[in-house]
This record gives sequence, structure tokens and C-alpha cells, in this order.
Amino acid sequence: MYMIPDIPSLTDIQVMLSDYTLNSLSCAVYTGGLLNIVLNSTTAPKDFPIQFNTSVFSLILPQLYNAYPNDAFEIGIVATQPISTAITPSGMWCYHYT
Repeated sequence: MYMIPDIPSLTDIQVMLSDYTLNSLSCAVYTGGLLNIVLNSTTAPKDFPIQFNTSVFSLILPQLYNAYPNDAFEIGIVATQPISTAITPSGMWCYHYT
């Protein structure tokens, strides 16, 4: 008869990651388009500090506000390449090549 071993405590569990694992995840996320984000009044969190309305620019870019008073706008964030990581004895680093 096989006995199921005891469940280890949290102090007995180790998690090991390598840069390859994190870089593979980054590549998959990038390829899937999950690093491309569009922020607007419906996709942003309710407590987001920016109103997605041209009135935000009334003091900075008055010409924009005058041309499009109180019009809605979107902010598009697009990743051009996956994020690379490096794990070294001094810590973990995230970077991208340009």
C-alpha cells in the first residue's frame, strides 16, 4: 500500500526561476499582444488621476483644447519588443534593447 507523504510546510518550499523562464514568459506575453494597452474613460480604473477629456490639456495645450473642446481621447501604449530579464547575485534586472 502506498502512503501519501505529508504536505511540506511553507518553510520547506523553494521556488527557482531562471532568466530563461522569465524571458520565455515575456516573449509569450509580447507575442500575445498583452503588452499593448489602450487607456480611455472606460478601460482606466475609476480612481485614475487623468480624465480622458481634452479639458486636461486646457492649460498646457490651449490650441488643442480650443480645437477640440471637451472631446474624449485615448492613450495607446505599445510594446515594440519583449522585456528581457537578468538574474544576478546582486538582484534581478529588467531591460530592453534599443
